Amino acid sequence: MDPTVTCDYELFQGLREANKVSRKNNGILRKKLDEALLSVGGDSIVRELVTALRASMSVVQFAQANLDPETIRGWPHAQLAALALAVKAMPSVTDQEIEWADDAVLYARQAQALENARKLGTHKRMANVPRGSMEDGSYQALAEELLSRKDVQQVEKQPQEPSP
Repeated sequence: MDPTVTCDYELFQGLREANKVSRKNNGILRKKLDEALLSVGGDSIVRELVTALRASMSVVQFAQANLDPETIRGWPHAQLAALALAVKAMPSVTDQEIEWADDAVLYARQAQALENARKLGTHKRMANVPRGSMEDGSYQALAEELLSRKDVQQVEKQPQEPSP
């Protein structure tokens, strides 16, 4: 049996608020530390890669909003999941960027399911593609599976299939 702690509501609210402030401060300090490490190391390549990753996020968001996987054949879902993992691993990643990466993997899962259904000829019957939860560990399994695929590890040499 788990132990139970009883306290006043005001104390509980104070602890919750202190936890929230601590998490925010932790994020700010983590970002400052990463930025300091990047500037001290003088590694301009890493800084340029982080800048490129951040810029690519807005391009991908535009693609997600305007290129629906249901209407575009060959949506690069594996590359989207790989990008999401790279964003989560980059220095000075923010909470918003981590949230974007989690959402991008869910979107990649939906695009992959639609592509698989299209290959099986069942895409017209799919009303809604189920999305897995992030808590069940499927995010990490999907990302590792996608990153192990050869089409993610190397640039594809065959042209994309035209839209239907």
